[in-house]
Amino acid sequence: MYKKILVALDGSEYSERALDKAINLAKAFNSQIILLNVIKTEELELVKQYSESSYALVKSHLEQTAEKLLVEAEKKAKKKGVEDVVKKVAFGDPAEKIVDEANNENVDLIAIGTRGLTGVKRVVLGSTTQKVMRWSDKDVLVVH
Repeated sequence: MYKKILVALDGSEYSERALDKAINLAKAFNSQIILLNVIKTEELELVKQYSESSYALVKSHLEQTAEKLLVEAEKKAKKKGVEDVVKKVAFGDPAEKIVDEANNENVDLIAIGTRGLTGVKRVVLGSTTQKVMRWSDKDVLVVH
């Protein structure tokens, strides 16, 4: 049923729960998991406006943080028996990149948490999750 599952990861507890659900589904359906972390370019552009030298440092730090997050998620998936794991980092608007990657990879399912690391508690869903649900024609698993 689900041969390719994209998991949107941002380090929040909600995305970790989405990863856990995706791992369980991947085991059941012998699926590939694509782990995706999106670095928001709008935040990087703000840094660039104020300090060109800081831009490279911040970008490097964000890339390293993303890679650590993805490596840990990959270890977790493999420890639980999912061998086919792909790690990806993208730059841009998270919702747009999640939908684009889902289309480019022709995934069957997107797993995403209800909220991310914004720090703002939304009543129902985070704005990225809402956009992914509206914009994607793929099945979307929203995990609380």
